[in-house]
Amino acid sequence: MAHSRRIQKKWIENFAKCPLVDRRSKTFDKKLARQLFYGKSEEDYPEDFPAGFEEFYNTSYDVEQPIAVDTVIKYLHFIGIRIQEQAVHLHLQNYSSDYHKLLKKAYFILRTLAHRAELDINNPYSDNYGDIDFLVRIETGQAQLSIFEIDLPNLYNRNVAIPPEYGNDPIVTDLFNKIENSNDSFFITGKAGTGKSTFIHYLAQNTKKASLLTAFTGIAAINVGGVTIHSFFRFPLRALLPGDEEIKIFHEKDQRRKIISDISTVVIDEVSMLRADLLQSIDYSLRMNGGDPNKVFGGKQLIFVGDLFQLPPVSKDTDEVEKFLFEELYSSPYFFDSDAYQDLSPTCFEFQKSHRQKEDLEFITLLDKVRLCVVDEQTLLRLNERFDPTYQPKPEDFAITLSTSNRIASEVNERRLGELQSTKYQFGAQLLGDFED
Repeated sequence: MAHSRRIQKKWIENFAKCPLVDRRSKTFDKKLARQLFYGKSEEDYPEDFPAGFEEFYNTSYDVEQPIAVDTVIKYLHFIGIRIQEQAVHLHLQNYSSDYHKLLKKAYFILRTLAHRAELDINNPYSDNYGDIDFLVRIETGQAQLSIFEIDLPNLYNRNVAIPPEYGNDPIVTDLFNKIENSNDSFFITGKAGTGKSTFIHYLAQNTKKASLLTAFTGIAAINVGGVTIHSFFRFPLRALLPGDEEIKIFHEKDQRRKIISDISTVVIDEVSMLRADLLQSIDYSLRMNGGDPNKVFGGKQLIFVGDLFQLPPVSKDTDEVEKFLFEELYSSPYFFDSDAYQDLSPTCFEFQKSHRQKEDLEFITLLDKVRLCVVDEQTLLRLNERFDPTYQPKPEDFAITLSTSNRIASEVNERRLGELQSTKYQFGAQLLGDFED
């Protein structure tokens, strides 16, 4: 990750020194950028500068691949993206299908520059984050599993192990076929261990639809091989009013807008944590950023996945905006009380078979009673048999402490951190340029 950032930083520094930037005034020359992309149109355009990338791109299918790749590298080098020729050819040996993606990424970068009236030379690739990310991954030799690929089904980890007979389960295949062969939206629920995440992986690996996997938290996003809602939609970290002015409207050439235009299905995992205002904002973003503005969620198929018995949405009673939202606009902070969800009215499906505890039926029964809040005296006696007030894990034991409050968790963490004998270091950061919260 640090190596990737260094490469991006170096390319930005290179851009400031490239011929598209006037050395004296440090300003962007939009006339040169347009000719670089569209072709020479003025006599003073230097003969040794490349020109007319659009024409090359449109006829690249007639050019032998090694020559086309060298041409792309020449244009990229011209604007400061000093990607190594060897790295590109090595990558295409391993990922031959990425040849056309490489041409397309260069096309988007150069076209964006050609249409910029003004440009911050300290952040020249701000509208091409995904394109640059693709090139950085080639330069560093990383696999191309990027959220900013148009070929979205390849985003998700196709190496996640699915049980061999999973696809033969009629319940699974019936649900999959309903999702795959329609634009109907679903709320998929079920208690822990019933296979909700497994189904998401199965869906991602077998669907022919362009799909976007999202989740509220980073851990949940990693679990399903997706991206967090805030990072993709660029929502601010605060309560959002309907049509909030800080809901990002992406430029027509922004990769996220391209993705939203192309996707058919949006999956939201751990939906119990998703607040009504955030789901309403997703509806607005999908409508305004490439979806159908006249249809709920832009006309996309929504797949909500989660268990309402698990983590609830977090809201602050002391926040005046949140108080207004959940007293005046929405019946509760829960996602299902958003207007968009109620307009969508998805079909509810519940997985019921537990796959984690297959043999200890008594334990499953105990858990279900706690889950449903129907605990009787016999259940409490059985659970309390495991209570040991003197238990202390040994230092070498890997034991997780479950706590009922942040205060207890903080006390345990501080105590254990205090037991460490190594030296503690503290580093201060120097911030340069624009740095969004």
